[in-house]
Order: sequence, then structure tokens, then C-alpha cells
Amino acid sequence: MRELRSREDFDRYQEAFHTGDYDTAFDYYVENPKLSIFGVEITTRLQLDQFYRFLRKYIRETVRIERFAVSGDLVAVEAVVRIQGVAILDPQSLRERGMYQFHPIDPGECQVLHHFIHYRLRDGKIESGSCVNAPT
Repeated sequence: MRELRSREDFDRYQEAFHTGDYDTAFDYYVENPKLSIFGVEITTRLQLDQFYRFLRKYIRETVRIERFAVSGDLVAVEAVVRIQGVAILDPQSLRERGMYQFHPIDPGECQVLHHFIHYRLRDGKIESGSCVNAPT
């Protein structure tokens, strides 16, 4: 059973996402999570899968955790996220998916963002959460 109870658990969860092992990553979520990722509302594992598979066609990201906290019912993270374009992600494609807070990117272009990530947990699984830009 995959649960988020420690930094090591979180690192395994992040590794699954960044290697494209979505089945493993999604095992850290309840069946119908309530997520808001830069304004995109996600309430099913299928939506989460489609969201990340779409993004991974255009970008690769690396995450450096600067601050991390976990308790029985929450995970809070401050991270620096480096996004590298691998294909053209144009404004129209973003708008068509309701991704208004995302930025277009070209192959080879890099964007460095500071994120606040907050998850509420139920029995060690992500029940709800959000990811927003943090001030630098």
C-alpha cells in the first residue's frame, strides 16, 4: 500500500511521476481526489492521468524540494521546479485545455518556477491539494 507518511514516501511518489510511472504515482491518491493545479480542477484519476500525459508530451521537469513538512493529514512543500521544453507548447493548446495559468514553451527553453504544494491526506493518501506559484 502506497502512503505519504514521510519525506522518503514523498520522494518515491515524486520519482514515480517524473519517470512516467503514473500507475504507481496514482496509488498515492484516493479514488476521486480534489486537486487544483494552477487553476485546473481535477477530480478523477483519469483526469489526472490525461493532464500529466498531455504535459509530458511537451515538457520535462525537475523538482528541488526546499522545504518539506508532513503530518498525519497534510503534506506541505516549497519547491523550485525547472521546466524544459521538448516540443512546442503553444498558447492555443493551453487555452483548449483550460490551462490559463500555464505558459507556452519552445523546445530547449527553460522556465524556473517556485511552487507551493499542499496536500490533504486521508489515511496516508492524497485526498485534495493545490499547487500555486510562490513569491521569489
